[in-house]
Amino acid sequence: MLVITSMTSMTSMTSMSGKVSHGESALSFGKAIPTAYAGVAFRSRLEADAAYLFDRIALGWQYEPSSFLLDSGTHYRPDFLLRSHSLWAETRGYESAEGDAQIDGFAAWIHSGRPESGIVAGVPADYLVLGPAGAVVHEYEGKWGVAQAPAILLRCGGCSAFSFLARGGDESCKAGCSGAGGPDIKWAMGVERGAILVGGTPFRNWLRTALAEGLLPNHGNSI
Repeated sequence: MLVITSMTSMTSMTSMSGKVSHGESALSFGKAIPTAYAGVAFRSRLEADAAYLFDRIALGWQYEPSSFLLDSGTHYRPDFLLRSHSLWAETRGYESAEGDAQIDGFAAWIHSGRPESGIVAGVPADYLVLGPAGAVVHEYEGKWGVAQAPAILLRCGGCSAFSFLARGGDESCKAGCSGAGGPDIKWAMGVERGAILVGGTPFRNWLRTALAEGLLPNHGNSI
């Protein structure tokens, strides 16, 4: 893995009880703890961890901006929208039958390219799930080559933007890169590729390791 930069400062997060944690992200293990970060009251520290990650890699996010009526008749509201990458994201601290059904229902829209899931009219969105079993990306197979696979976080060799991709699929930049080679510029190959594997380990474990080893840039909120 490529060491992108050393970490010079960490974020400050506040639990809804008022306790401030300086010098570390809101990493925690156990039950959901409502946490304030970047002016947003999150339902859990896991959600705040995800927002912190998105800030570190300079991906603008919105928290719970939309609700969807799934084919099952239930309403589902993804945790995050990352509009610049046409990406919905969901965090999960534990498995549940109800949560599985909602995620599977929304993922089915993504896999089929249903326009209801699209952020831009007619353009299928992607769907990132950060959970206890690791991270998974759901994509429209007709465009990206795979429907569901462990997530990989890659940095574009042209515009330096980060994107979440499904392992084994198309590795085009999802930031609308307009550098040399056009909008589908490929990732830099070889050791300098900058691949950080997200899938296969619990998200909070991965984030803790990535921060400790200096694998993430420091573009986000900090103390």
